[in-house]
Amino acid sequence: MRLNQISSPTVLLMTSFGVFDTVMNSDVSATTGASGRFRDQGQQRLLETARFFAALRDRDAMRPGSWQMQMTLRVRLVHSLARKGLRSAWGPNNFAGFGVPISNSSMCGFIEAESLGQMLIEHRFGRPCTLDELDDAWHYMTRWALLFGITEQMCPKTGADAMRNLDYLLARSGDASRWRVELVEVLSALPSAVIAPVPMERFRKLLSDVMFVAGIGAPGWVLLGPKAMDEFVRGTSYERLPRRLPGMALHAAMSAAARLAAVRDRMPGTHLARRIVYGTLLPNPSTIMNPAFGLLERLNSVNSTYTMHDSNTAGHAFAR
Repeated sequence: MRLNQISSPTVLLMTSFGVFDTVMNSDVSATTGASGRFRDQGQQRLLETARFFAALRDRDAMRPGSWQMQMTLRVRLVHSLARKGLRSAWGPNNFAGFGVPISNSSMCGFIEAESLGQMLIEHRFGRPCTLDELDDAWHYMTRWALLFGITEQMCPKTGADAMRNLDYLLARSGDASRWRVELVEVLSALPSAVIAPVPMERFRKLLSDVMFVAGIGAPGWVLLGPKAMDEFVRGTSYERLPRRLPGMALHAAMSAAARLAAVRDRMPGTHLARRIVYGTLLPNPSTIMNPAFGLLERLNSVNSTYTMHDSNTAGHAFAR
């Protein structure tokens, strides 16, 4: 319930982190760049990811045999097949020298960011969260981590331990692979598919630039800092776009939203009302989002099948 109570500015900051970590984290950057999935099948990859994360916060997602659990196992298989293909393409010596791509430690860190990141961001901007709330969020997401194949020994036991483990994920980002520019161009352009029907090319370009600034540039400036974002966009077509002023505006909006949420948190009866609204009245997040994802799939003529790597265990489609 607490994970679903986030403001729109927080969603933007978390989205920018996901994109930044994909591009600037060396093993994730190398894996996604070599596989070419974002380049060749970007819309499908994006929508599959969006559907997956929307399902994780459904109230009944942990019901035995649920479709959400089946989807998680399918996504786990996708990653396993990608590892198998990359091992075939790159050879065992590469794995011995650089480690397994899409490793369990990376997945654990990403789940830590997904579970704790939004609360820590809002805490920083004026909406306090308690250690008990961090524990609750992490213990819930730990079940998904275990289902994803992350060993119990690797999973932190408390929210505070997970937060310290997340520090490692954040500290090692910044050493991007040789596919950095390509990944930035492709990932930043993917959301612009929603404006594809717009007839005027110049207007589409303007809307695409606005979407980048609002969805990645400004949030990244706030969350990751100007130097990190300068390196992120260096050599890309998005380097020319402003980040500082939009970032300052978003910073102010983030502070206002977090402090307003903190006031609501302290109002009498808020907890009971939220238990009723989020626990009973509101539909599951996937119920709300899946129709929109379905529309985007039809617009882009793709389907979320999670079968991209089924026939590539030999790694023939991966870059060496």
